[in-house]
Amino acid sequence: MHSAQQQTLRGVQPSYVTDKSIILCKSSPSIENTYEIRLSLYFAVKEKKTFELRVPPKAVVAPTLSALIAEQGGRVSQRDCSEFTVTFTHFDKNKKEKDSWVLGDRAAWDSFHSSLRSTWLRAELKPGASFSSHPLQRFKQELIHEAIPFRNIDDESIQQALQRLIQECESDGGYILVQ
Repeated sequence: MHSAQQQTLRGVQPSYVTDKSIILCKSSPSIENTYEIRLSLYFAVKEKKTFELRVPPKAVVAPTLSALIAEQGGRVSQRDCSEFTVTFTHFDKNKKEKDSWVLGDRAAWDSFHSSLRSTWLRAELKPGASFSSHPLQRFKQELIHEAIPFRNIDDESIQQALQRLIQECESDGGYILVQ
């Protein structure tokens, strides 16, 4: 993780938690190994609960992530999930995760997404989107004209958290993934 993030504990928001299981639902067509998923899996193992990562049918899950989940006794299931969480992650040019934070659940995503004034952001910003090079610069330019009043689950301004990820991506290279 990015050195600034190592000092900030990040939260996760599993989709469903019972006395026996933790289920994390994602709506992205491709799933990368992120801090949110690893931390949710850790809590399940620590609390002696089963862990399930639910992804859309036909979603592609990173093989290393599938292996990690299976190794820890969890499972990946492919089925539609009406509830899901959305994260924003910066991966450097070597595909190493540098910083990641959870926006929130589906309601938080819907509120955030519908508040965007930019038609480009509303069209391009969706689970599964990746921004680098020219699209990253466009993302930065469009974000300047927004006034996002929402906070992520770590109680950070989403606008400032997005600007920080963009700045990190510009200096460290790589891409920002919405998952």
